[in-house]
Amino acid sequence: MTKLRRIFPLLTAISLFLLAVACGGDAEGSASGQPGVSGTVEVAPTTSTDYEAPTATIAKPTATSEASSAATNDATLAVVTSSPTPLPTLDAPYIDSSGGVFGTPQTVTIRSGETDARVLYTLDGTSPSPQTGTIYTKPIVLTEPAKLRAVTYRAGQDVSEIAAADFVIFDQVLEKTGDINLSGNDQMIIEDTLFLHEGNITLTDNAQLIIRNSFVTHVKDFAFQYGVSASGHSRVTIENSSVGSNCTGSFNYSFLENATLYAEQVDIGVGNCNTWVFMSGNSDVDITTWDYFGGTVCDGSAVSIENSQELEVELCLPGGSTVDTALPTSVDLFKYGPQPINGIEFSLIMNNVTVDGWGINVLPGSNITIRDSDAITIGIIAGRPWEEAIVEIDGLESGYYDLNKWWIGPDASLTLINTSVYGWEPNVFADNTLIIRDSNYTASTVNSGDAHYEIVRSTVNVLSASERVTMIITDSVITGDVIANDDAVIILINCDVRGSDYGDGLVGGNVFARGNGKVILRNTTVAGETVAQDGGEITTE
Repeated sequence: MTKLRRIFPLLTAISLFLLAVACGGDAEGSASGQPGVSGTVEVAPTTSTDYEAPTATIAKPTATSEASSAATNDATLAVVTSSPTPLPTLDAPYIDSSGGVFGTPQTVTIRSGETDARVLYTLDGTSPSPQTGTIYTKPIVLTEPAKLRAVTYRAGQDVSEIAAADFVIFDQVLEKTGDINLSGNDQMIIEDTLFLHEGNITLTDNAQLIIRNSFVTHVKDFAFQYGVSASGHSRVTIENSSVGSNCTGSFNYSFLENATLYAEQVDIGVGNCNTWVFMSGNSDVDITTWDYFGGTVCDGSAVSIENSQELEVELCLPGGSTVDTALPTSVDLFKYGPQPINGIEFSLIMNNVTVDGWGINVLPGSNITIRDSDAITIGIIAGRPWEEAIVEIDGLESGYYDLNKWWIGPDASLTLINTSVYGWEPNVFADNTLIIRDSNYTASTVNSGDAHYEIVRSTVNVLSASERVTMIITDSVITGDVIANDDAVIILINCDVRGSDYGDGLVGGNVFARGNGKVILRNTTVAGETVAQDGGEITTE
């Protein structure tokens, strides 16, 4: 259910738990690691300037008629506050850098086009004022992370709007391409480092990945290309760090078996989008202060989240379960599971958090009711034990549902009462068929076996097919990427792969074929690139 923050549409990926339920599956891996170093601080002193207030005048009223003169024998003085002509608004100053993440000190220049005016700035993200701002006199040398804010100021006028740029600066930069496999008692420590990695990271046995006081960007070309997978009794520790990925689709951290995640004081980081965390098996996850955290809670995982804001949380409701619940967006204390009677084994405890969006999944045999909830994404799973089932879905849309019920496949149902849905994610497994018509939905990205999709007259963000899955998409718009993996085949007929523009350039709009994957484009436009990798094939007809 990954939301690409900055802020991008939700992309809820169904967890490895669902793959296991639908078709079976594991993760494995095997050894090495690298360390880092730290840096210093330089800040200028603060000065202030007096503020000049407008003045008032005393005026003598003038009689307007004989009657009014007679009624008033003595002239009266009235105090009238003047209404000076408003001065024009000051233009904001110009910062010659948009900020970012850097491995060297940065010199920043601020300019103003206003005459007889000063530029005031702060480096801690607060709004500059005559009382709190530093007067800009020369280029600023930044040797540590800074949130630069600047305004134009002239005595007697309001300050201008704020110009802003955020800088993350490290002495140590480590760039790595290729997979990293940690096993046995291996440790990889990333400390006081800007770490850019393109590839998978796999932990098994008792291996550890430790990230402290660092900025980590996972680099990829498209959604789900790489990921971090921890299994066995391995452990990932993240402290006082920024962890994210470049904004080209989802990047997943997966915790399987008895793996552990401990995270404290974590954020996405300047220029990054958020990662997604899968928690399954008997994994143990403890999170304190991770704003914009997103994850899926499955199996027997034990998850605790405290003091975190704008979360996205997806609950794996097992097949055959009967659930009737409300999912709040503002939480002082929330506990969910375990519920043995419904087969729910996981435990989720949240303290002092806000939830930007919830996700639930409807599996075969399930009867799910969600009521009085403000922000839900719904995954529909056509998988085992169904065999050769044909599931047809029409008219999926985001919006408010007062009282609606859907029968799904042979024996599943979904009821929404006083609930707002902001995403749908239908997926199919095994040898089943999923037909989607006239819908506007988030993604179909997790699938397997010989499953088959037919998508007609719809708008969808991301399409990804794996194994021997086939997709036929007709008269539709794709606002993200199209990805064919393994031996999958995707056929687009009269479609527009247009991507999305969120104000800083095109995101998505690409077509990828990997492995033996094949994409056929029939009367279809592609806004981005068409990329065939590792034996993949893309043909245009």
